[in-house]
Amino acid sequence: MRRSPLGRLVGSVLSWLLFSFCLTLLFQSALVVMGLGGFCASGGPYEIRTECPATVAWATPVSILGGCLAVGIALLLAGGFGLPLVDWAWPALFCGLAVAFGIAGAAGSIAFVAIAVVFAIMGLVPAVIGLRAAWQRTVLGTANLAGARLAEHPEARASLTSRAAVNPDGSVTARPIDWAAGLIPAAVAIAAGIWLGALVFAAG
Repeated sequence: MRRSPLGRLVGSVLSWLLFSFCLTLLFQSALVVMGLGGFCASGGPYEIRTECPATVAWATPVSILGGCLAVGIALLLAGGFGLPLVDWAWPALFCGLAVAFGIAGAAGSIAFVAIAVVFAIMGLVPAVIGLRAAWQRTVLGTANLAGARLAEHPEARASLTSRAAVNPDGSVTARPIDWAAGLIPAAVAIAAGIWLGALVFAAG
């Protein structure tokens, strides 16, 4: 698929905005559910012991579907440009949930603490593997805004999420403008997504 510089930028920003928004909804929902003892339900033919708050009932499925959509947008539009959501979606999801379980476990629940540790490991291990294999690719992506392939360290290897060859013919060295264009818009999108997610969840 041929992508324009604007398309790559929009893809990166939109995917991170949507993903961080959805992850914030899921994080807030998890905190509420754990505050209710770790389980709630809504609807269905059976008697419900603990009813899920209305916000949790819609925010949880929306956050899951929206997060998947965000990854799809990154794959289709970003084209390897910018902070790669494909590399960070899994670590962000499980590390975020680990924080939520850790907060709940601080009240004295050993079970929540144990789950937090497991989730943290599930999130950190692939992140570390990716950074060790090809740290620049994991942080900056594989292409600049114009679509040119970015040269990497000669010892970089194919990562879990990107099997492309390292330094093919025509690769260019990443310049400061490439780092700024790849990371600053993503950082702004992440901050905006978190803010919007918290705002929407609070509004119910």
